[in-house]
Parts: sequence; structure tokens; C-alpha cells
Amino acid sequence: MASNTYEAVGNKEDVSEIITNIAPYDTPLYSRMGRTRATQTNHEWLEDELGQPIQNAYPEGYTYLTVDVTPRQRLGNYTQIMHRGIQVTDTQEVVQKYGVRSEIAYQMVKTLKELAFDCEQAILDSVVK
Repeated sequence: MASNTYEAVGNKEDVSEIITNIAPYDTPLYSRMGRTRATQTNHEWLEDELGQPIQNAYPEGYTYLTVDVTPRQRLGNYTQIMHRGIQVTDTQEVVQKYGVRSEIAYQMVKTLKELAFDCEQAILDSVVK
């Protein structure tokens, strides 16, 4: 018989069913951007802006003036392919695991978060240059 508990054979392991994310970073820029579907590799859009507020109270009978309008701007960007692959064996998918039912589903969620980090980094890199 073992002289202490640490050497005993047959004790059950104490492993939490909760997996802790040790890199809980956010993607504030990427998360706040709107989403759209690009149908070409060069995706373009129009951008417009409102004018500044002005003192805009006039007496009755005032003769209205007009000003030239600011045209819209046409902007665009090229699409970017980003890739992170995962590989999970059939055996790993079916064996029992701590805190995970499906290894494939778990790895896909994790990889999508990593791709969001990649997008955030690409956004920051393009701003800094």
C-alpha cells in the first residue's frame, strides 16, 4: 500500500469540466464593423456625410440661398482570404473528453475566434502603416 495519497494507484483524477480561456482578448475594431457580402474581389461602396450644424433660424420673407452639395465618395477594398485549418481524428472525436462533447465543434469555435484576431491584427497593421 502507498505511504501517502499522492502515491496511491486507483484514485480518480480531479479535472474540471470547464475549459478556461487563457487568452480572453477582444476584437473591438473588428467586432464593431458592419457586415456585408462581397460578390467580387474588389468590393466597392459609396460614402456620404452630413454637413455641420449651422444657425438655421430666419425671419419670414427671407430669400433662400443654395449651396453646392458635396458629392458622395466611391471607396473600395480588395477581399482577403484568411485560412486556419484544423485536423481532428475520428478517434479523438468519439473518445470521452473533459469539458468537450465534440472536439471538431470546439476547435472550430476556437479557430473562428483566432481568425477574428487575425482580422483585427490586419486592421491595426493597415492603420499603423
